[in-house]
Amino acid sequence: MQFIKTLLPFVLAAGAIASPIAKRDASTVVSDLSSVTSDLNTVDTAINAFTGGLLQGVGLLLDFNNLKSAIDTATTAATAAGTLSTTDSTTVTTAVVALVPTILTTITDIEAKASVAASAGYTSDILSALNTLRNHSSLLFDAIVAILDTTDAATVGTYQTEVYDALTTAIADF
Repeated sequence: MQFIKTLLPFVLAAGAIASPIAKRDASTVVSDLSSVTSDLNTVDTAINAFTGGLLQGVGLLLDFNNLKSAIDTATTAATAAGTLSTTDSTTVTTAVVALVPTILTTITDIEAKASVAASAGYTSDILSALNTLRNHSSLLFDAIVAILDTTDAATVGTYQTEVYDALTTAIADF
């Protein structure tokens, strides 16, 4: 038994060294952005249906958490992708450009439910979720901008500012 306890740290360390982090590519980033879009649509559907009920509130907060996880997964993929070719850079930029209207619509719909959230006692929860989403979406945009060519990085940077500003406005509404 002592032999196993002594050997275990070395086996675990060898496994960590032998299994490098898999490099991601543009298709992984685009796929993960598609998951973000799906989770955004789920949040948007939930917020539009939100009337202040307890189960709706819990469900909405779970949807926010799932969205945060999807954003984090996409950030990890973008960070691991490294600098993209011009073609791949354009592909990822196209995916981001397609995602932004969904983000902005969802933010607008969340803002429209501020009074419902307040009357149901969910203001602080949604405010916390919005702050988390602003921070994590900024990390995602930063990771994506870092792997794009100069022209695409400028395009995505403009959308990053638009999303950040919209989230900041929504946060102020809560």
